[in-house]
Amino acid sequence: MPTPKLKGRVVIGLCLAGMLTFGCAPSEPPEVSLQQTEPEEPETVQMATDPAPLEPTDEYDVIDPDMSCEDANRFSVRTVERLGYEVTAFTPASDDTQGVIAAKQMGRWGGEEGVSVTIACGPNGVRIATRSDVTPCEQANMAMRRALESSGFTITTYTPASLIKAGLIAGEKEGAEPTSITITCYIERNRVEMDTSEDSPILGNVAFYQALSDFQLGFFTAFNKLEERLARNPADQDRLYVALRPLNVVDNQVVFGTRELAVLPLKVNISNPTRQTYLLETQRIMLLDAAGKRVKPISEGESPFPAPPLTDRPVGPGASIQGYLYYPLGTYTGARGSLADQRNQEREGFSVEFKAW
Repeated sequence: MPTPKLKGRVVIGLCLAGMLTFGCAPSEPPEVSLQQTEPEEPETVQMATDPAPLEPTDEYDVIDPDMSCEDANRFSVRTVERLGYEVTAFTPASDDTQGVIAAKQMGRWGGEEGVSVTIACGPNGVRIATRSDVTPCEQANMAMRRALESSGFTITTYTPASLIKAGLIAGEKEGAEPTSITITCYIERNRVEMDTSEDSPILGNVAFYQALSDFQLGFFTAFNKLEERLARNPADQDRLYVALRPLNVVDNQVVFGTRELAVLPLKVNISNPTRQTYLLETQRIMLLDAAGKRVKPISEGESPFPAPPLTDRPVGPGASIQGYLYYPLGTYTGARGSLADQRNQEREGFSVEFKAW
């Protein structure tokens, strides 16, 4: 079957879907460039070397020398779920055991995408590596075929694209001119182009503009967007650092092995890069409800705790402590508190606003 000649070209580049930050909505087709060109054969993309064409990259692995294994576990699960994937299996990482998260979602191109996250912990911090079973190039093949078929075309030519060569999908439809789409997947990561004629009826189908996804890049971006990451290194700050975060049901499952608790755990991380010693008094760390009322932590014995709570203690120069305090179940907007300078009893106050994850 001859390939339809192109009177002009419409080239659309890869849109990285959603996953929070990237992408273009199906109802809002991106701008396209129109170029009058001579008919041309699909371009063959040359490989500089000959590795496995779909070999995953480690470019977007998360590497953090200061993050705890516990935080790596719970932040990873939350990131995967926030990107719209359903976690199907989870083995938490420890200092001597690699953690693994398996998840899946139904891709926008019509197929199921399985992904995995591996978490390694050690004396040098954590390394989180992500992988997807379906690359953007493979997604483009499926999405463009689906676009033609949903427009009523019968597929007459289907040569999937790869990093080795360009692909071609062509179709025919009664009462319409034959049409085709050329797909080019470049060696440069995430770069995919879909190319068709400027008068192709496929341009009226929203499926042609359907965003593709890159799980590795999406996870890396979302994970690092945590504004109050407990793992950030405060050593370059000449001031006391206090990070507080209430745990949700996902965190509870990861940290304590159960989703439902009778109390609200608050993760507390305090680092002291100064030359002074500060006194932690746990009853001075209070949560704020929607009405602005201050709520003190529950004393041990008032309610069962899933793990021992933090207790009053000094925080010396260069020291860091982390642990949990427990509060009545409820909705809280933030926290207030202070630590006292042991030398002169002056108080170092702090205020934390809880932002939706």
